Amino acid sequence: MRTLTGASSSFPLDHVAYIDALTRVPSSTCYEDFVRARSSLAWLVHGRPDLCCAINRAAQVTVVFFAERHLKEFNKAVKHVKATKDLVLKYTKRRRESLHLRVYDDASFASNDDL
Repeated sequence: MRTLTGASSSFPLDHVAYIDALTRVPSSTCYEDFVRARSSLAWLVHGRPDLCCAINRAAQVTVVFFAERHLKEFNKAVKHVKATKDLVLKYTKRRRESLHLRVYDDASFASNDDL
């Protein structure tokens, strides 16, 4: 993460160094190693809300349904992360009166393998 310098009224939240260390998993990866790999990808959700869907889909995989297609989806997500590693959330100073709460919901339960 970059540090604040001077009297800046904003700060960026990036994970470039962390993303550089991410690796794709081979097709021979066992379930336990897949769980470790998806955990490292999950850390990025804090600063990359665009990755929520891919991370949540990987988190839904259980040992019963684990298949090579899950590894392919995971590797596709890692490839996307590396290609877009310069995307950064930038937080700027706001007045309290201008703050609003927005809530989003995703009720797509049918996308889980076990429904």
